[in-house]
Amino acid sequence: LNPIIFVHGGSGSGAQFESQAMRFASNGYPQSHLAVVEYDSGGLDFPEDLPIVHAEIDARIAELQAATGCAQVDLMGHSRGTTVSHDYLSFPERAANV
Repeated sequence: LNPIIFVHGGSGSGAQFESQAMRFASNGYPQSHLAVVEYDSGGLDFPEDLPIVHAEIDARIAELQAATGCAQVDLMGHSRGTTVSHDYLSFPERAANV
């Protein structure tokens, strides 16, 4: 199973994904394979600040790869989180880890 990184939307936070994470865990998904990316969506200058969020995603991916031994992760976004994820994946060196 690939680890999952949840990417929240505008005016949101990682807490938005608490119920989804609980559902994954209750269905046997290891808690160690679930993470969120936190960023200041309210103060985000879009798209100028995307490199800051990309660096946070990079860090989460590296942490999960080290903790789980998995080469790739899955990104799951909501609202603006899908836009952030899509932009992140436009870089081939980053997309290789997803």
